[in-house]
Amino acid sequence: MSFWSSKKRTIRNKCLTLYGASLHEVLLRRYVRKISQKRPVKVVFFATNVSMWRYQWVYEHMKNDSRFKVDIVLSPSIQYARAQQENDLRQMREFFAKQGVDFVDWKLEQGEDAVDIRKTIDPDILFYAQQYDGILTPKHEYRNFLDRLLCLVPYGIGPSFTYWFYDTPFHNLAWRLYYPSPIEMEDARLLAFNKARNARMSGYSIYDDYRAPLTEDPWKPLDGGRKRIIWAPHFTLPTSVAHYHRANFLWMADVMVQLARKYEDRFQFAFKPHPKLLTELYKNRDWGKEKTDAYYKLWQTMPNTQLETGAFAPLFKTSDALIHDSNSFSVEYMFVNKPALYITQDMEALRDSVPKLGKHAFDAHYVAADEKEIENFLLDVVAGGNDPLEPVRRNFYDQFLKPPHNEGVGEYIYHDICNSLFS
Repeated sequence: MSFWSSKKRTIRNKCLTLYGASLHEVLLRRYVRKISQKRPVKVVFFATNVSMWRYQWVYEHMKNDSRFKVDIVLSPSIQYARAQQENDLRQMREFFAKQGVDFVDWKLEQGEDAVDIRKTIDPDILFYAQQYDGILTPKHEYRNFLDRLLCLVPYGIGPSFTYWFYDTPFHNLAWRLYYPSPIEMEDARLLAFNKARNARMSGYSIYDDYRAPLTEDPWKPLDGGRKRIIWAPHFTLPTSVAHYHRANFLWMADVMVQLARKYEDRFQFAFKPHPKLLTELYKNRDWGKEKTDAYYKLWQTMPNTQLETGAFAPLFKTSDALIHDSNSFSVEYMFVNKPALYITQDMEALRDSVPKLGKHAFDAHYVAADEKEIENFLLDVVAGGNDPLEPVRRNFYDQFLKPPHNEGVGEYIYHDICNSLFS
């Protein structure tokens, strides 16, 4: 962190201390008293894209409780390219419609503005997926709702032990933060200005997705008993040497196509890119929209491959292995206890950049830096069944992912909200 960014953070925290955080905690108690007297309590869940949707089970509990009136509001990230925003909207509409779930739409394709939910819904509680400024349209930004109760369930694990994952203004102004593990609770107490007094350890939000019965097989049907491999590249592209240990897509793009073609009769591949990769490739001068669209289309059309940009829990549950460079997936794939290969040019630099939970997750991964090592993983570990890390993954789940309560994560969050408001 530079001197000036450190200085700005110090000034910001002092302002929060003197004029914001302490006063806001007093005001929050007043808001809670006021809202607890209302019937129904109006709740909004923001959905930015299907991959980051973490509130299905909280929503299910609340919608069946007459004390709440719940709405899901579609709000794709304004940081993404327009084409990706529209694609995210289409996928969310299909996802929620398939479940028979109503939602507040944003007809972006027709030139309509985002719904001003302050006027149309006037919510009391708002659930966000990310704590960053500038992610959502200004009408949905948390700063417009500081007189309401803000909640956060992070869509992924903390990528680093830094203030922006634990100590942003959102973290200090929110009513409830629901963290997945004891490690993240510990980090939050160390870094957050308010010592994470507003945080609860709920367990990992996608736990409920994994324990839910599988309703359909997301893989396209193929004969021959092929092993099912997910390739999930991160959106990071190489802009400097400092990023190189996490920027793998550009060198892997052709490699993974070649491997899919070489082992067409032995493996089935699902291309599961980070939601932001499309936008980053559109901006890249060597790729651009035409080349990117053609590449995504290739994965849709090769005989043994498919493109996956929606929910990932069913895909994970029915796969045989994961190849990726995503910090969040390094933890999330541990729910299924199947072999995972992390791609990096420098694992030591990568380990230095992640929190303790990430380091433990990396210990449960095989590691590759080139095509040959990826191929060895496919042939030796996946096809050959030589998997010495299986007990390490099982121990990781028991130690860090098993919910601390005798209930589902969504159920715990629902009960915590009810106890805080109505007890």
